[in-house]
Formats: sequence, C-alpha cells, structure tokens
Amino acid sequence: MPWPRKWPNGFSPRVFKRSSGGESERLKREVFRDVFQEGQSGSNSDEEAKNESGLPEDERIYVFISESVPLQTLRNFAADLDKMKEPNVIMVLRGFVGGMTEILPTARFVSSILQKDPDCDVFAGEDCLSYQVNIQIDPLLFRRYHIERVPAVVFAKGVGQVDNGFGSKGLEDQAAGGEWFSFMGDASLGYSLERINKEAQSKGLKGFIKKLKKGV
Repeated sequence: MPWPRKWPNGFSPRVFKRSSGGESERLKREVFRDVFQEGQSGSNSDEEAKNESGLPEDERIYVFISESVPLQTLRNFAADLDKMKEPNVIMVLRGFVGGMTEILPTARFVSSILQKDPDCDVFAGEDCLSYQVNIQIDPLLFRRYHIERVPAVVFAKGVGQVDNGFGSKGLEDQAAGGEWFSFMGDASLGYSLERINKEAQSKGLKGFIKKLKKGV
C-alpha cells in the first residue's frame, strides 16, 4: 500500500561526495542536452509558471522513478507535468539505465516516457512531439529523501538555490534543512500530493493540486 512519511525540520542524512553526481551532470549537459529539460531559475517564463501553479520559490516536488515502474504510469506523470509547466517539479532517476558505460538505453528510456505518440521513433529520425518535463539523474536526491522504492513523490519545503545551476539539491550545502514529506506507491500524481498535503498543509501545494485536477 502507498504510504506517506514526514521528516522533521533539520533532518540531514549523510550524502555522497560531490564527485558522485558530477559525471552524471556533465553527461546530462553534453550528451542529453536535447532530452533533459532543465528549469533555469530567475527567467520570466519560470516566474510566470511559478505564479500559475502557486509553488513558492523554496518548495519542490520530486517524482522518483526508474525503469521498473510501469511505462504507462511514467507517461501519466509526464502528461500531468507537461500541462503544469512548473520548473519546481522534477522527475528523478537514480542513475543511468544499465550503468554509465551505455548511454543509449537511458536515452531510449527517457524518450519512451516523453514522446506523446508511443509509436513514434525519434531514433529512426522521426519528428516526435514530446512532453516538456524536467528530468534529472541524481542519486543524491534518492539518498537525501530515503527513497527505498519507486515510484515515490516527495514534497520539500525550504529548498535553497543551487549556486552554479548544475549542483545537486541532494547535497547538504545546496539545500536548506526544511521539512519534507514522501508518498511511495503506484498512484496518480494528484492522489499522491493530496495524501502528502494532509500533513504538509502547504498553500502552494494546495494550489498546485487544484490546477492539476483542472487539467491546466
């Protein structure tokens, strides 16, 4: 059964060294720059999206995924997030599919999530429409939020700003020690967030859920 968890203010688990996420970030910038969509804080478009969704600047929603999650569940997440256009909501992979020695399996996996037409093959040169979703590879976030199984949704308060645009929010010095809440289980994004907000009582999250239900 899905279940919510609340972690106290100031909780600070031990994290990996900085180098453990550096190579993933480098490959994401250099190899997956056309696949992984990164939200750039401070832009006008992001500010508009934040206001529409109601999420404050220091709040985040993380959707933790892997290739073990049913593809339709992942595609449902992507479709919902594409409608919201919210830069503070991120789908997170622990690592590369099959390890870092083979990049193509990860690219194909991400493409299968983001392509609106599942029969379209971008790797065959077809022009495929894709959901615009922020996807990151970040094992540090899995560690920080104690993600033991996926899919899992985490709502975090008091998240600090990354200083260089590519740092991991899982690093202790890249995120403030605010409260966070998690919900693990194969459920819709809206249901997961509703369960979380019964404890979180966030006005921003309440607004996000309301607009998500309307199918903005």
